[in-house]
Amino acid sequence: MRSMVLTCAVVLCLPIAGSVGQSPDVRIEPFPERPYLNATRGGLELHNDFIVSNDTARSLTLTRVEMSVFGRDGRLVQRRFVSAANGGPNSGLLTIPRREVGPGEKLTLFNPFHVLDADLEIGRAVFEFTLAGAEATVTRSVPVHPVRYESSTSLELPLRGRSLVWDGHDFYSHHRRQDPSRLPLAEGGILDVPVRYAYDFSVVDEAGDLHRGEAAVPTEWYGYGASVHAPGSGVVVAVANEVPDNRIVDGRLRYPRPPPAALNARLLGNHVVIDHENDEYSVLAHLRAGSVTLRTGDRVTRGDRLGEIGFSGDTGFHVHVHYHLASGADLFGTRALPAQFERFSRVVGSRTVFTERGPIATGDILVSNAGR
Repeated sequence: MRSMVLTCAVVLCLPIAGSVGQSPDVRIEPFPERPYLNATRGGLELHNDFIVSNDTARSLTLTRVEMSVFGRDGRLVQRRFVSAANGGPNSGLLTIPRREVGPGEKLTLFNPFHVLDADLEIGRAVFEFTLAGAEATVTRSVPVHPVRYESSTSLELPLRGRSLVWDGHDFYSHHRRQDPSRLPLAEGGILDVPVRYAYDFSVVDEAGDLHRGEAAVPTEWYGYGASVHAPGSGVVVAVANEVPDNRIVDGRLRYPRPPPAALNARLLGNHVVIDHENDEYSVLAHLRAGSVTLRTGDRVTRGDRLGEIGFSGDTGFHVHVHYHLASGADLFGTRALPAQFERFSRVVGSRTVFTERGPIATGDILVSNAGR
C-alpha cells in the first residue's frame, strides 16, 4: 500500500496516554503507548513514534535525542544519541527531516534508534528530548516499555513462485513513515498505525523483472492476475470485490469515479480479511475486481486461493498484493502486529537459503516452499 493518508480527510487529536511528570505546555508522548520489539535479521526492531505537542506561544526546535536502554535488572545496557552539538553540519540529527514545532502545533518523530542489538536484555528504554526556543530550552524524559512479539499464527507467503518484497516496514519504508496525527478517527481513538508492519509483494521473473512491457500498463506486470493465497487458516470476516482498477494516464494515477463509499475499500481496494481465531487477523489488499470467490463467514485453510492481484485501492504505481497482520478486523481501531512466515527460501545469489520460520525484509526476493 502506498499511503494510508491519501484519501483520509479527517484529522484528529490523538487520545494517547500522557507521559508521567510532564508539564502541560510541552508534551512528548510515545505512540503506540506500549510498542513491540520484533526480531529481524539485523537485530530487534523498536517501531514506535513520538508525538510532540507544543502548547506554548513560541516555536521550539529539536536539538538532541538520547536513548538509554536498561536491562530487566534495571542496569544500563546501551546509550545512544543524536545531537546538533555533536558534528555540526555533519550531525546525525539532520536525518530527522522536520525538527521545528510551532506554537499550538504537533510534530511526529519516528524513533531514530529503531534497531537494537539482538542480544540485549531489554526491560525499558528512556528517551530524552531537548528542544530549544528563543527564550528557554525544554527537556522531556519519556519512558518506553517495549514488549517482545512473535506471531502465533502459522503463516505462509500469499504468493506462489518468486516474489519481491517491494516494500516492508523498515525505517525507510512508506509503511513505517505514516504520520499517526493524520489518520482517520476510529471509535474510541486510534491504537496504532495499521500498516506499521505491512508488506507489499510483487511477482518477479527469474531475472528479477517486474513487468514485460510498459510499467504504466498494469496488465503488463507479471503479478497482475496472479493467484493470492490464504497465509493462514481461519474465518473470512470482511470482503470487497467490486472496486474497479486504477489507471495510469499521462504519468498520473487515476482512481475510479465515484470512489467507493467505504473508507476501507478506498484504501485497500478489493480485499479479504481473515480472522485466525487467536486475536490475529490477516489483511490482503489490492485484488482484482470479481476475482474473490469468498463471502463473509466462509472458512479457509492456509494455502486456499482467495483471489487475484489487481490494481484497486491505494496502490501507488506498482502492481502488488498488500499484506499486514493486525489484532482485529477494524482497519483503524486495532494494533498492527509483526508477522513471521514459514517455509520460504530467500534468493541470495546463485543459491537460495531455506527458512523454516522467520522474518522477511524490504528488497528480499523470495520463493514460497508452501506445500512442498
